[in-house]
Amino acid sequence: MNKKILVIGSNGILGKHIVEKLILQFGISQIIISDYKEKRILKQESQFASKFGQSPLSRVIDINSIESIKKGIYDVALVVVAIQQKNPNIQKLCLEKGINSIEVSVNPGFIEKVLDLNSVENHSSLQIITGGLFPGLSGILAKEISKNGLVDETVEVGLLQSSKGTNGKTGVLDMLKIFNSKVRLFKTNSTAEYAGFSLIKRFQFPMPFGTKELRLANFIERDYLKVAGITSNYWTAFDKQSLNSLIFVFRKLGILKLTTNKIFGNLMASMISKSSKKSIDESIGLIATNDRKSIALVLRSDYEATAVCIVAYSKSILSNKTSITGVRFPFEIFSFSEIEPDLKDVIKKKARIES
Repeated sequence: MNKKILVIGSNGILGKHIVEKLILQFGISQIIISDYKEKRILKQESQFASKFGQSPLSRVIDINSIESIKKGIYDVALVVVAIQQKNPNIQKLCLEKGINSIEVSVNPGFIEKVLDLNSVENHSSLQIITGGLFPGLSGILAKEISKNGLVDETVEVGLLQSSKGTNGKTGVLDMLKIFNSKVRLFKTNSTAEYAGFSLIKRFQFPMPFGTKELRLANFIERDYLKVAGITSNYWTAFDKQSLNSLIFVFRKLGILKLTTNKIFGNLMASMISKSSKKSIDESIGLIATNDRKSIALVLRSDYEATAVCIVAYSKSILSNKTSITGVRFPFEIFSFSEIEPDLKDVIKKKARIES
């Protein structure tokens, strides 16, 4: 049975984490790495050969070329997309060819374009979107908390990000654009609109974090949780208060609007990302809570946790544990109990409360 996994964008920061975790789970012979530059592929092959004794298969794929994508995906069972696309060409071709895919983008405009592909009839494959940590695992936790809950109950979902993390510029830039978007706060019987990253709520994480202030932000996953009957608010911030204050001031002064400019956006992302220097401790916190229940996690790092989520989803897809097809969010397919065993190595602490 074909179980080959192609990772598009394998040379990025997140891509490297994903490839390594997939190799450890499925074996190096089942993994195919790709980039649009052959020199970078050759360098990555050498790095893996040094670490694992052999290198995975590789392909040169240009995501802006339909023909290049067709040639690259022709014989694989699963495509993991760890690179930002403008248009969902990969998902469109995967749907046509009956190939499964997992996408980690958090860009709302792009996600909506992928969701539009659900209008295609006779799906025979699964295309997972926001397949990472937040959004992604966040939605799964929200569903876990709301299970057997009240219809009017609101789930508060929060991510405490690491200011010491190995953050890529693309991911940071996407986050800044989200912070600049207006966002609705859902309460039991009312809705109010606020400027992004302005409203503050306190959350209780396991130590070493304890009580932390997070800010309301507009993540598209919550809209689709609501369609599924789960009302939620999404909150996030960095573990460094001075950085949160700087982002808030930039948003208030209108500076975050300039992130649409490529040069300025990259400059802003560079101020926040730490891609050149990896910290010893990149711990993050993830929580979902309502008036009755709470699940709070301390995870080793954002990218490592994302990569492990990808592995968990991949295992389920390749073992045919799910018959769901079409474009789907992780919360539509998986439960926390299903994927928690795969997260055990990245969960440093867990606190679960039920009243």
